[in-house]
Amino acid sequence: MRSVVEQGYRNVEYSVLDGGSTDGTIDILRKYDAQLSFWRSEKDGGQAAAINEGFRRATGDILCWLNSDDLHVATTLTAVAGLLGSRLDAPIVLYGGCEMFNDRTHWREVRPAISFSRELLELVDFLDQPSVFWTRRAWEVVGPLDATLCYSFDWE
Repeated sequence: MRSVVEQGYRNVEYSVLDGGSTDGTIDILRKYDAQLSFWRSEKDGGQAAAINEGFRRATGDILCWLNSDDLHVATTLTAVAGLLGSRLDAPIVLYGGCEMFNDRTHWREVRPAISFSRELLELVDFLDQPSVFWTRRAWEVVGPLDATLCYSFDWE
């Protein structure tokens, strides 16, 4: 959460939809309550259903989601707004490179962005979800995530 609220980017609508965690998540959400547009912690229909709910509630023109183990670097939101800001009426998906890491093992891998290829996307998911952003218009064209998919809803 800190990687979003500490961005310094003012025009953020930040919601957290938690599936009813019992690990102290509610205490953290209460701590950041003033910086969140909306939050809830209760049983839901799974990840894709929660993400769909978040986007139904959202009013912004640029969309993305982070899972609880994801983060953005300090300039992410400003950079994305600069790239998409003049094209908000078009259905655009923007993605970049992504650093994968495990703090426990100190493993790190930087996955650079590669040029889009529909053929490659049919073989491997090379769009790393934390580094993907899109316009509301793109969401309206494509529609919500398939909530019946448990593990591949972001690839689909």
